[in-house]
Amino acid sequence: MYDRALEMLVPNSDLSDETLADRSEVLVELGRFQEARSDLTKVMKTLGPGVSDWMLSYPLTCLGKAELGMGDVEAAVSDLEHALQIRLDPDFDPAMLAETRFGLARALWESGGDRARSISLARMAREAFGSNNRPRKLSAVDAWLAVHASGKHLAFSTLTQVR
Repeated sequence: MYDRALEMLVPNSDLSDETLADRSEVLVELGRFQEARSDLTKVMKTLGPGVSDWMLSYPLTCLGKAELGMGDVEAAVSDLEHALQIRLDPDFDPAMLAETRFGLARALWESGGDRARSISLARMAREAFGSNNRPRKLSAVDAWLAVHASGKHLAFSTLTQVR
């Protein structure tokens, strides 16, 4: 469906960029990370200097998740950190902020970075997904926390709340 839409749209237009970004989210969910990254790279190149930070946070979050899926954890951490700083705006949708937090939690963990922050970010994402009726996302965070927040990986006494 996205491919057909892209055939009809003017290339490098706002609408084609939004369609590419939307298709990328589906591709990430399907585990087709390279294709998603390719689409998102195109989108990021066509975004002009006047694009709002809020709009930039969408492809940055998806790109970070695609990079994580491809094993490029340093790039994933960088893009997700950037997206998180944008999405910390108090007016931003809490479920979308949670999406970025959970992506960053996974990327930090995989990078061997700050494990306490990783768990804290995942727990904040869990709370937001639960409060915003996102049961599938909540289930994914619960499954991840069940594996990564065990005493084998991290002493709970070291956890702190982070942004």
